[in-house]
Amino acid sequence: MRIIKHLTTGDQSVTFPQCKPHGQQPKRATFKRIANAVIAYIALSMSFDARSDAFTLDVDANGKTEPLTDGLLIIRHLFGFEDDTLTTNAIGADAQRSDGASIEAYLLDHRSLLDVDADGEVGPLTDGLLIIRHLFGFSDDALIAGVVPVSATRSTADSVMDYLGTLIDTDNDGLLDSVDPFPFDKLNGYSELTESSWSCASEARGPSGGFQFTDTGLVMTLEEEVSEQNLKLEIGLPCSPDECLDQGYQYLEKRRLVPSTVVGNEVTFDLVAPTHKRFELKVEAIYKNCTAVLTDSFRYASGVRENDAFLLPEGISINEQRYAGFELPAPSAAPLVLAGFRSADGTGYSDPPAWNSSWSLLADRGRLFEGDSKLKIGLFGDLTEIHWKLAVELIELLHKIAPDLEADFADNYGEITLPIFIQVCEDWEQNSFFSKCENRPKGELNGSPTEDSYFIWVDVTGYYNPGFYGNFPTIRHEFGHAVGLQHHLCSGGQMPVNEMRPQTLSFSLKELAMIALIHDDRFPTGSDKSFDQTREALGIIMDDNVQAYLDDPDLVCEDSAYDQTWGPLWNEYQRNAVIDSGTPISE
Repeated sequence: MRIIKHLTTGDQSVTFPQCKPHGQQPKRATFKRIANAVIAYIALSMSFDARSDAFTLDVDANGKTEPLTDGLLIIRHLFGFEDDTLTTNAIGADAQRSDGASIEAYLLDHRSLLDVDADGEVGPLTDGLLIIRHLFGFSDDALIAGVVPVSATRSTADSVMDYLGTLIDTDNDGLLDSVDPFPFDKLNGYSELTESSWSCASEARGPSGGFQFTDTGLVMTLEEEVSEQNLKLEIGLPCSPDECLDQGYQYLEKRRLVPSTVVGNEVTFDLVAPTHKRFELKVEAIYKNCTAVLTDSFRYASGVRENDAFLLPEGISINEQRYAGFELPAPSAAPLVLAGFRSADGTGYSDPPAWNSSWSLLADRGRLFEGDSKLKIGLFGDLTEIHWKLAVELIELLHKIAPDLEADFADNYGEITLPIFIQVCEDWEQNSFFSKCENRPKGELNGSPTEDSYFIWVDVTGYYNPGFYGNFPTIRHEFGHAVGLQHHLCSGGQMPVNEMRPQTLSFSLKELAMIALIHDDRFPTGSDKSFDQTREALGIIMDDNVQAYLDDPDLVCEDSAYDQTWGPLWNEYQRNAVIDSGTPISE
């Protein structure tokens, strides 16, 4: 399930998109073209026991080797788990081996092969961790740090990865990775394009020829020359978004590539992963108005990994002392009332706007980041320097008003808890499958409470639209939702959405007070907390003014008491807020 907050509509919706048909699959290459390759593969498999019907780390036998199923089953087994405690929430879809007894028997029969570090013993915190780290994509020092004992005879990352390659068939093609020249491509790099491979409009036809995947790209050798403008590669997920929920990274995979080189009838595309995630992808060739699915099980072999450092552009840094000279005001009633009341229609888009009189403080989601789940930001997409500066502005502000969040840029890709995606959408992406592009100023905070994963998506295609200022208010608006703010009906700031009470260009004084109050360490979380319980926990005294606010929340909008306590901090924030009046995206 995906919960979506729409800036332009204010609605929440639960969506379950369906897969589009993949179209006709390409035919395999002729025997003449691949006979030698087949013979070579057979020879390799016979001499190295490379076939996947030998023991592999695909413990649940569903054709995939994954960390949170197979890796978890292995490490639980090594800790002594049995029966349901071994298998609960650790069996993959379409598993052929799913009960505790059969999995335990399978692993016991091949226990010696689980001695990854070759120290003569099989342990959960050595061999088990090496296996699950490898399945998560760890490499180099990140793979072996702290888990290889001094007695190990297989102690380097390369030797561990080479060994695990003899136990994994990533693409489920019957060849273990150690002897598979194309471990991420079940077609093993060879396939053929014929006239029937293409699905074309009218009487058009696509070029015949062949194609081959490599670690870093795709090479197409066609029987006729094509121009760079006529041939493109479209990449996306073959599954639906609800099946592939993964913090928005799946949406970033939806892209079209132009050839990196065209030399005669040979065309090359660069295929390097844009993120640290590794999805199974559909790769489709587009020639004029013809399409041909090349594979729907492609995985990148090259690109960033979970443990790779998340690098900031040169010149981007956080000033830890930005607001050090300001005292944080104590919680007060006015921001508490404002944070807890909605508009009458629940969205803030009603005309004329009106307040909902019932107390509903953060009833839909509460605080997204608390406890061990710190706010670690990563930026992706069509970024300019000013987007990074905006993120710095937000982080510096939260250091002062919500210090427990420990807001910061992530140190590595795996640490990111709030990815922010900025995209300038092309016409072909509008309303296409697995895309959020609608070619209009739009932002969303998406997430799944059960998955504890959230992300912000902002379509900046309408960059020059009057009043949107580079969509920075849109980005701040969705970020406001991420730190607990709802739509409110006071004019100004980033969270109002009604034309009668419009936004301004940065967070308002009232919104800073609300963020600080929501993230005060005394603030009771959970949607079942009443106003009085929350007020008492924060040390706010009930008096006639508080009751007046509850009776008429419009009085909060008119309240000027903030000016004395929050005014100095807000004025300094205004001087530091990043305002952009329409810098071209290309700059």
